[in-house]
Amino acid sequence: MVLELISACQGVKLLVTSRAALNIRGEQLYPVPGMAVPDDRVASDGNGAGPALSRDELEAFSSVSLFLECLRRVKPGYQPDSANLAAVVETCRLVQGMPLAIELAAAWGKLLSPVEIAAELRRSLDFLESDQRDLPERQRSIRAVFNTTWELLSEPEQLALMKLTVFKGGFSRQAAQQVAGASLQILGSLLD
Repeated sequence: MVLELISACQGVKLLVTSRAALNIRGEQLYPVPGMAVPDDRVASDGNGAGPALSRDELEAFSSVSLFLECLRRVKPGYQPDSANLAAVVETCRLVQGMPLAIELAAAWGKLLSPVEIAAELRRSLDFLESDQRDLPERQRSIRAVFNTTWELLSEPEQLALMKLTVFKGGFSRQAAQQVAGASLQILGSLLD
């Protein structure tokens, strides 16, 4: 449909959000990273006594602000103490600023404190799920997001990705090709 629209309407510009590149001529990619998260060194004083930054400075980070906004939907007026604010920061860091994961985590605030939410999240990402009826099934849990993404991959892409999980923190093209036997085409499609 996008190709038909572009060819039929010269000069039209589209903003498309997608997990994967469309791979069409003229496409300009704008990768969207996770939301801003306080760095471990500035979020803690190093002695376990709480955050080194002020409450206002921490809440200025988009991830922390989103978590607290979502938490206040289920607990109006909530104001975290320093331990709970540090747990909010930890949760945002654990999910690498992913907005959906932050929203799913904060929704547990009706039953759990931020300290308990962070503890559950350290145990398992499967904790991040919701029963909200207005969320598409594919967004009701982080597991569903991963499963949907996995199902979009071809069998050779899935095989290569499984083999690439031995790497932590990234890898070079040469290492990926040697360890996973991944071709440039497979690596390119995984990147897209």
